[in-house]
Amino acid sequence: MNKLQPSIIALSCIMALSACSSSSKGGTDNSEQIRQTEIELNQKIAEANKKAEDAVKKAEEAAKANSQKQTESGKKAEEATQTEKPQSQQTDTEKSTAQETLKKAEEAAKAAQANNQKTEAEKNAAQEALKKAEEAAKAAQASSQKTEAEKKAAQEALKKAEEAAKAAQAKSQKTEAEKNAAQEALKKAEEAAKAAQANSQKTESEKNAAQEAQKEAEKRLKQLETLQANEKSRIPLSDKIFGGASGEMTETISGGTLVGKQNSPARLLTRDIRDLAIIDENGRIVDINILRRAIDEFGDEVYDPYNLQKEGQTILSNDNFKSSAFGTYVDNLTGNQYFFAQGLPTAVAQIPTAGSAEYKGGAVYKKDGDRNFSERTEMKATADFANKVIDINIMKKTNAVPEMHFGGKITANSFAGEVNGIKTQGGFFGENAQEMGGLFTNEADQSRGAFGGIKQ
Repeated sequence: MNKLQPSIIALSCIMALSACSSSSKGGTDNSEQIRQTEIELNQKIAEANKKAEDAVKKAEEAAKANSQKQTESGKKAEEATQTEKPQSQQTDTEKSTAQETLKKAEEAAKAAQANNQKTEAEKNAAQEALKKAEEAAKAAQASSQKTEAEKKAAQEALKKAEEAAKAAQAKSQKTEAEKNAAQEALKKAEEAAKAAQANSQKTESEKNAAQEAQKEAEKRLKQLETLQANEKSRIPLSDKIFGGASGEMTETISGGTLVGKQNSPARLLTRDIRDLAIIDENGRIVDINILRRAIDEFGDEVYDPYNLQKEGQTILSNDNFKSSAFGTYVDNLTGNQYFFAQGLPTAVAQIPTAGSAEYKGGAVYKKDGDRNFSERTEMKATADFANKVIDINIMKKTNAVPEMHFGGKITANSFAGEVNGIKTQGGFFGENAQEMGGLFTNEADQSRGAFGGIKQ
């Protein structure tokens, strides 16, 4: 019985410590459970102490009884020895029994003493276990309080972390929005920069074009002023063409032609503005349908940017011209080349007396003696009806036609003049001078040609 009590106490202490440890590790509020465990542990320890004290008391009583019994047995044995000396014939069995009894009494005394020592050790162990249990309970309670504080601190930290996360998320969203806004602003800035650059380039181009146009206008004005001041401005190629010296074209079909290898000026003989009438080697007038319509292999009329069409060595203005025609024709039999400009002359009464008009079209050019075909290029002209002068520009075509500038004096419904060593003579055709055309000779360049344009 005494041996079981310390085991129960130890087990109770272990259970109590385990409970305290569990509560410490759980991280939850179990202070009530700890207090209940402490009460139960104290009760069990008190019960164990009482049982231990009872066991010690019984052991002491047993030891005392054994001691007395041993003393009495010894005394009786001595008395028996003294009184029963005559009885020396006592049986060996009784003697052995007495010795055995004495031996057992001594062993019982020793056992009682050992048991008493063991019980004292168990009592000390129980007290030590109680002390540890109390310390563990206090530690558990402190741990519980600490755990509660840590729990609150953890909850507070969690709350702050959640707030920080929300703030970070809001900031991230704001940052993302600001980033998107910045990217959008950058995109718009780039587009604006590109637009500004394009606009700048366009503006620069327009500025250059305006400056070029102003420059050209100033140049033409100067040229026209030069023409006005030039006493020789009215110098016709021939009195036989474009109204002659009077400058008034009166024939139904008026104009002129440059005939033969020397390109001598000659009067027109044609009865149709789209035909050319020539005198053959026998002196007869021959109508040449020089070029009614140039057709390509697909049946479409062929045009170029200068309102000209070509077939072989023949070049003729296309049917954008309604009242006039100009071009060149080569007679394969005689080898003569004809440059011509002709049309239905504008009535003198319809020639403007104020303002100016721009004409655009083409020109046909060939150098004397050049075996190559005639070349086509662009022509621009400005007729200043108020000041009665005309300015004509033949545009350069690389390795084919040089740039040429010339003009003349407007008289009646025609014009004639000599500028920059180039002589010209021509006239206005159609209602209200809608079209113009003429011929030129460049003695310095040893070249000839014809030109025509439509009012813009």
